[in-house]
Amino acid sequence: MISPPAHFGLCLALCACGCSLVDTVTPKSYETVAADPHRDTEAAIAKNEKALKHIHAAHWDHAEKALQDALVADVRYGPAHNNLGWVYYKQGRYYLAAWEFEYAQKLMTGIPEPVNNLGLVYEEVGRLAEAQACFDQAAGADPGNPQFLANLARVRLKQGERSTDTAHLLREVAFRDERPEWREWALEHLSSDHRDLVLVGNEVCEPVPGHSSSWGPVPLPNVEIPGELLEVPSLPAPPSPGEKSK
Repeated sequence: MISPPAHFGLCLALCACGCSLVDTVTPKSYETVAADPHRDTEAAIAKNEKALKHIHAAHWDHAEKALQDALVADVRYGPAHNNLGWVYYKQGRYYLAAWEFEYAQKLMTGIPEPVNNLGLVYEEVGRLAEAQACFDQAAGADPGNPQFLANLARVRLKQGERSTDTAHLLREVAFRDERPEWREWALEHLSSDHRDLVLVGNEVCEPVPGHSSSWGPVPLPNVEIPGELLEVPSLPAPPSPGEKSK
């Protein structure tokens, strides 16, 4: 079994945010599924692929089962941890989502999606400084990704940050994002008259019409070619037991 990483501060914050933000019963500890010591990575890839289809269809229970099966096959398969966190996030089970995103981050050093997703959990429970740190890290790893830039700009606005750096982020979103509703969101907070940020009350925290107030977590694809970068980065094959990861 895998022991959970220490993030009791987040757990306490989740508990303090009330039942609407956490599981009905927040577990005192969490352990991932029991793993096959032989690590069948190919089976994990197949189960993760199956889970992604359930995720896209919003069949959360089926996705959770497929991802748990993937981790039984290979508990070190990072995308399955990330995607299980994705499922828990969508279900509002934030403690478990945070655990999975943290574990995925440990397994996939340098891949920004899990740390971005962890930032969304912090943001959801009102831990905005921690959320900003996560989004900063994700944007630093992939500065051309408009998802990470938009998340960072949004959490800065929620904290009332009025700076040229925030204005620059909004401009990047306005010109890089391919979706018109997010370009409009960014432009609404850039005033051509005042050439500065427009911050009025809590308006900066309101969601884009017809969309959630944040990007959802980012699911990860299966490994295809080690080291190849896809639209969402692919991952190198995990090391064998006892082998040091590079």
